[in-house]
Amino acid sequence: MTHQGYDHEERKDNYHYKPMGKAITDEEYQKIKADNPNGVEDEDGFFIFPDGSFIDPDGYQFDKDGYDEFGGYYDDYGYYVPAED
Repeated sequence: MTHQGYDHEERKDNYHYKPMGKAITDEEYQKIKADNPNGVEDEDGFFIFPDGSFIDPDGYQFDKDGYDEFGGYYDDYGYYVPAED
């Protein structure tokens, strides 16, 4: 997914940001997977729903446009990019 105005080289000190908020538990994740048989877990551990929304490997949820509840997203290199203040 490509997001306008962000360049991979702009990352601060190559810091690996983590999504904000509360992640779901492994138990909740397993229930979501069981309740959504049309979802797919990709090779990177993201569970992708048919509508394009997804849960990352750490249990954070993202909408169909690729954003979490705070406006953060994953760039094309797989790095989480936090929302701007």
